[in-house]
Amino acid sequence: MPLNILRFHVRNHDVDLNRHPALGASADFLKVLRSFSMARKCDLKKCKRWFGTEDTSSIQQHLLQHSDTDRRAQGEIIKNIGYDPVTADIVCPICDQHFSRFPQFLLHLENHHLTTEAVYWFSFKGDITPDDKSITQYMWRGWHCMDGGSEECYCRHCGDYASSQTNTWIDHHLGFLSMADDIKAARACILRLIPAFEDHPIYEADMPTVHRIV
Repeated sequence: MPLNILRFHVRNHDVDLNRHPALGASADFLKVLRSFSMARKCDLKKCKRWFGTEDTSSIQQHLLQHSDTDRRAQGEIIKNIGYDPVTADIVCPICDQHFSRFPQFLLHLENHHLTTEAVYWFSFKGDITPDDKSITQYMWRGWHCMDGGSEECYCRHCGDYASSQTNTWIDHHLGFLSMADDIKAARACILRLIPAFEDHPIYEADMPTVHRIV
């Protein structure tokens, strides 16, 4: 597994260290587990800067602090972590399109790669008010309405209601998810660029099959 996928995998193990003392004494296991909150490192030589999972634009800004000469000399390393070595633009790992800002990249990823019915999805997304407007609402996450009533969950695109109190709520828009092979192939790069994607269904195959946190 790529290291960031390994961190994700290990973090989802429900392991009782009292029953498995060897793991509790394993420096490698604990290092991987504890490093998830600071899961991204600048891979340029001699650079020791780490970034938390919530920092989306910090790596871009940091790369520009490296000299142009340094970035060009280590261009392949920068490309491998998902950025353009000259401009520090985000590079879509699926189609190689460049973006100067993360909101642009997120919109592109969701609109052009993650959905099978983008118009339907964005109509539905625009109709529903999330509980916390500061949190980006991705289509694969369970949504909840302010008051929990079905009248708050009306989709104008299909003319149907979906109650946040039922299990069918998430199914209303899960049907628009694209699970194409190119998305699965790019999952490690997507997770590095946007750690918040960790709960996307493309990572289901990377989840533990035993001792799994439910």
